[in-house]
Amino acid sequence: MPIKNQLNLPDERKSAAHQLGANLAYLFGVHLFSYLLPLFTLPYLARTLGPTEWGELAFAEAFGRYVVLVIAYGFQLSATREIARLRDNPLATGKAVANVVSAQAILTSVVLITTFVAAPFIPILSTNRKLLITALLSGIAQSFTPLWYFQGRERLKVMAPVTVLANAIGAATVFILVRGSGDGWIRLALQGCFSSFAATSGFVLLWRETPFVRLSFGGGIRTLRSGASMFLFVSAASLYTTANVLLLGMLAPANAVSAFAGAEKIAKASISCLNPIAQTFFPRINYLIASDQIGAKREIKRSIFLTLGFGCALGLGLLIGAPICVRMLLGPGFDRCVPILRILSLLPPIIAASNVLGLQWMLPLRMDREFNTIILAGGAANIALALVLAPKFKEIGMASAVVIVELMVTSAIMFQLHTRGLVPWRVGSVESRRET
Repeated sequence: MPIKNQLNLPDERKSAAHQLGANLAYLFGVHLFSYLLPLFTLPYLARTLGPTEWGELAFAEAFGRYVVLVIAYGFQLSATREIARLRDNPLATGKAVANVVSAQAILTSVVLITTFVAAPFIPILSTNRKLLITALLSGIAQSFTPLWYFQGRERLKVMAPVTVLANAIGAATVFILVRGSGDGWIRLALQGCFSSFAATSGFVLLWRETPFVRLSFGGGIRTLRSGASMFLFVSAASLYTTANVLLLGMLAPANAVSAFAGAEKIAKASISCLNPIAQTFFPRINYLIASDQIGAKREIKRSIFLTLGFGCALGLGLLIGAPICVRMLLGPGFDRCVPILRILSLLPPIIAASNVLGLQWMLPLRMDREFNTIILAGGAANIALALVLAPKFKEIGMASAVVIVELMVTSAIMFQLHTRGLVPWRVGSVESRRET
């Protein structure tokens, strides 16, 4: 495959590095206000609503996250990859956008029907219709924010300020409008309103630079089929990233669940800081892998250095600062979380390695099947280890299972790349080897 040597000129490299740095900064801003800001409302909501209602709200938020999981359908990976590939062709980009939106409309219909059929059988949601409706609408609104388009175009400076503003106002309004018992649904309603504003603004900005193409049911179905592998990955990953609290709750008493959930919430907030790095390099490597193999290898090496360094720093911070984090974010009565958080402090460097080698390298090389096999095996191993360790060792056993599974997943990714001769720091010809 021909290589565009002009991309290796110093001025071009400097411009590309500047754009990459800018996108990384914008993604960190979006991440800070989308994922970390809610941590600051957590103590207020827990104290204002009381344990029972806060538990109902937490359950409804978890339901909303699964709504997002279904409707977003892994498009943050598959659609970002497609937009990165087509970004020099405006008409093809417009068609890709229309197909993604069509696919999401189909999925939204499925979610609505399924929710209202299943709701009567879920006690918390069936007795609180406000919580059900606001959680559902909030999840739908979050799913439609077209951040994937701007990531694929590496134009996050257009969308990032809108997303940051919406999340900041939404969080601040919680302290004003949620005043006591019975106001839990307001938290979800606010999230839904400001997510709708961000989504609408995103599409207005999107269609200013990309031709509008009519939605198509057939195009939506084709997009669902082509993105199925990424949805499978996201769904499989949820087996050992979002289902652990639920799994532990079926195997151990409530106090063990509380200790694990508190520590996991802090660890996840820390680990999620790795996402902006992965999301910044992912479209760039996808774009370069087809046109500039030398540039693609240069970017993945840069990402390895940055991602692993940041992951190790996060892990060390959790290990040393576990008592302070627990005291500040969870308050008194959560001392059992400290040793759990120290076990989970091993996760940031391990997940950093799996992100950079799996998400940022295997997927651009179109090794979707191999990657999904590893992730599915990890989900199955997580359940098996939990069944063995959690009944006897409770929260310690669950935390240990999570760390072991993440280590297994990262090791399997390394083994797969090594066997194919595609380890990024010593790979020769990407094109010739990825077809083997």
